[in-house]
Amino acid sequence: MEALPLRCKVPSAWHRWWLACLLVTAVVFPLQAQGELLRDDPQQLGWEELSTSYRVFYQQKQYERAWVLAQEALRLAEQYFGPDHPYVAQTLNDLGYLCQQQGKIQQAEMLHQRALAIRENMTETFGVDKQAAVVQSLSNVAKLYQLQGRYADAEPLLRRVLDLLQQRTGPNHPSIAATLYYLAQGAQAQDHLEDAQTLLQQAVAILDRYPQARYPDSVQVLETYAAVLRKRNRFQEAQMIAKKAETLRSLRRLTED
Repeated sequence: MEALPLRCKVPSAWHRWWLACLLVTAVVFPLQAQGELLRDDPQQLGWEELSTSYRVFYQQKQYERAWVLAQEALRLAEQYFGPDHPYVAQTLNDLGYLCQQQGKIQQAEMLHQRALAIRENMTETFGVDKQAAVVQSLSNVAKLYQLQGRYADAEPLLRRVLDLLQQRTGPNHPSIAATLYYLAQGAQAQDHLEDAQTLLQQAVAILDRYPQARYPDSVQVLETYAAVLRKRNRFQEAQMIAKKAETLRSLRRLTED
């Protein structure tokens, strides 16, 4: 498997973000309407079998074997369904995850950008939830930009994600808090502390409704909020937020024990 020059170890915090995005997308947006699948189509069944197989290898961290099968799934999808089919986009998406997991960031970016382009321009969806698919791809490209320090590039994509999620869930869903949190992280990294504070304040207001939320983690959001307040010399507020985070952490320990 040929690798592009840029390689880096994917930080565990970023991996948690990626997992959070996947879980939020899965809860808010079911990608496929199963009733519309053509179960008697042998080409579709072949693509599904390959997809299932490479995902198993991915879970087993056998990335080279997963890559070979995913490439075969992509070839089959392009040959039988066409280069702009949702199955092509889904396979590109999964190939992007394989690259991400191995730190091949530039290659992952190209794969996710191609998947996004297909999904944004879909006229026939074949049972795929277009809005869900676009949110997934926008999130994937945005987090790759942030991983490379390209926060200004990531922000408009995350703003689009925020808008699409608000249309789907309303203003107070945990997925909204997650996106606000990722926007705040980008603002904080650029020392736009006032913007970061506003975004985190909005995220906390939503998560107050879901104190046990893990995606995003309410404690982590509160701790980040406290850190931003300290940087802005708002020490009394920061102390109150940090105390709130510690209280919530202690309550979790009690319920888990």
